[in-house]
Amino acid sequence: MRLTYLKISEELIYEASDNPQKLSLLLNKIDALPESLKDVLTNPDVAIFLQENIVDKYSLLSEEANKLYLLIGAVIFGDIYLGDMVKFIAEKLDLDLAAGRIIANEIFSFLFSRESLEELKNLHLSKFGQVRMDASSNNQEPPAKQNESSNIVDLRNN
Repeated sequence: MRLTYLKISEELIYEASDNPQKLSLLLNKIDALPESLKDVLTNPDVAIFLQENIVDKYSLLSEEANKLYLLIGAVIFGDIYLGDMVKFIAEKLDLDLAAGRIIANEIFSFLFSRESLEELKNLHLSKFGQVRMDASSNNQEPPAKQNESSNIVDLRNN
């Protein structure tokens, strides 16, 4: 299958391009993903959304944007736990947790359909298990109440 690599996967490939083994491992990880998660990596609308609604909106530098793309890819592949994304966004972009949470919610609201979010949760549950999911919630602020009609998803305790 020919994949059209966009911002997230472009940055992942760039990081792996200096080592054929890393590149092969990355391509195998992509092939192993469920189709709904592959779509997140290859959908042109994702690259446009990230550029216009995250990078431009928050005036991220190119280096910061690349860190964000790598972080999203690492979450999709299950290399970084889903519930830690807010913390990692805050750390990588030198923001507080509240700003990291806003960016994470914007990303997840657009990037993941209900199907792909369920696939992602299943991937993380199988990789990190219940203990990891419970442990990660201890270093976060208490979850905010979620409005039923909101399209913002609180991923910390799911």
